[in-house]
Amino acid sequence: MCGICGQYNFGDQSPVRLPDIKAMMDSIAHRGPDDEGQYIAGPLGFGFRRLSIIDLAGGHQPMADQEASVWVIFNGEIYNFQELRSELQGYLDWPSGTFASDDWWWRAIRSGSN
Repeated sequence: MCGICGQYNFGDQSPVRLPDIKAMMDSIAHRGPDDEGQYIAGPLGFGFRRLSIIDLAGGHQPMADQEASVWVIFNGEIYNFQELRSELQGYLDWPSGTFASDDWWWRAIRSGSN
């Protein structure tokens, strides 16, 4: 089930406040009682609540690449994850789950848009 929330201050670009993100996360705690995480960068802030079904010990979000230049919050099930695992192992820093390269993301985006 999980829950995602966020805020972007378009107009004045003022920094997002952590208490505001936490309040949003608390309001959706019933959607994900197993884990939580947040990412705040200036006028942008995300919050995540996790319901663990598969990969009970892993899956903490948000996730970032090694440079912390790309951040991802994901809600969903990847049904063919076992088939993708061998391909992803070349691009992920296991067991941390951080992406070692942005190349895989761009290839995935391009192939999905064809």
